[in-house]
Amino acid sequence: MKKLAVALLVIALVITASYAIIAVVTFEKSPVELTEAGLPTEKTQYKAELIYNGLAYSDGSYEYSVQAYVNLDEVAKGATPAEQAARKASAKNAIAQIKDRWAQNGYEIVETRDDFVYAIIVTYDDADEMSLANGETGYMVYQSSGTAYKGLFYTDTVVVRDTAFKATEGTVLNSAEGYINEIDGMGANEVSLVFNYGTPYKPETIGSDADAIFLYSDEETYKQCYIHEYRLTNATRDKQITLVQHNPNSITWYLIVIVGAMVISGVVLLTAGGKRSK
Repeated sequence: MKKLAVALLVIALVITASYAIIAVVTFEKSPVELTEAGLPTEKTQYKAELIYNGLAYSDGSYEYSVQAYVNLDEVAKGATPAEQAARKASAKNAIAQIKDRWAQNGYEIVETRDDFVYAIIVTYDDADEMSLANGETGYMVYQSSGTAYKGLFYTDTVVVRDTAFKATEGTVLNSAEGYINEIDGMGANEVSLVFNYGTPYKPETIGSDADAIFLYSDEETYKQCYIHEYRLTNATRDKQITLVQHNPNSITWYLIVIVGAMVISGVVLLTAGGKRSK
């Protein structure tokens, strides 16, 4: 029994040492600096915002929507009274044109004011409904577009992607941006292009290099998602965003359980053997 106990402890030690060496040589940490969760910082220097939302909620549903907002006071700032009235009228006209364009495209207009319009492009009850709507049959071979960085205890899968604002012409967002840019008094790069990526997973599981990460709760349904907010301008619209999925390294955790069980068994057998020899 004593020999078996010693053998278990030796094997546990060998496994631990071998895996530690492999880990030092093989594993590498993701080079991405992640953003800490917190409320988004208000960018008051922008006179307008054009927002795209791609949100996956905690109840399994998905929502894709767009919003446009013009700060009427910022647009009118520094102008004469007559110019202020003209600028505000121009801004209200731009919002009206955007609303009409989105309605023509079949979007559901959820909320509209003189300075704001919010429309839902499409919603899905679950991932299966979204897959079928996008022509996925379920027989296609999935290939991850991310790069995996294996750590001792966790693996980070890094995905780099473009935002919905990369295109400069031909999209619904481009047409809305054009209406906003034509507002009297609107200068270059004074429109904030906001890309919101929403996930039901906490930042500890899905991290990013977003400008801000915050928890959003729907007031009516109480469903939630963590929104990773990116703020761009026309000058930075080509910026790619980075998302990081943080998953446990199953091999390490299995080995911890196995080695732990071997150590406990070895100690118990040694203790039992020592008592019998007395």
